[in-house]
Amino acid sequence: MSKQSLITDAAQAAARFGAASDAVDSAAAAVLGVNRTDLRILGLVLDAGAIAAGQLAAAADLSPAATSTAIQRLVTAGYLRRDVDPGDRRRAVVTLTEVAAGLL
Repeated sequence: MSKQSLITDAAQAAARFGAASDAVDSAAAAVLGVNRTDLRILGLVLDAGAIAAGQLAAAADLSPAATSTAIQRLVTAGYLRRDVDPGDRRRAVVTLTEVAAGLL
């Protein structure tokens, strides 16, 4: 196989992988009844265990206002908890609920 052929094959495989990943994300969001941004936030909280709202905004590459709105949607849906940080009462810490942890 030529180098160009290998590059083409790799690019096509990456595109197929991306499409498959997108399909899985869409299906997961549909099952949970959330949008894709909310699904991304759930994944970030799952990875972190507990995360400050400001750190979550940075990790999700969202504005603080957009992150706060998403957090509120997910709290209302029963997937996230927002608690006061015991180390700094000015900060909110976000964690998964038991329901979300069981689904993810």
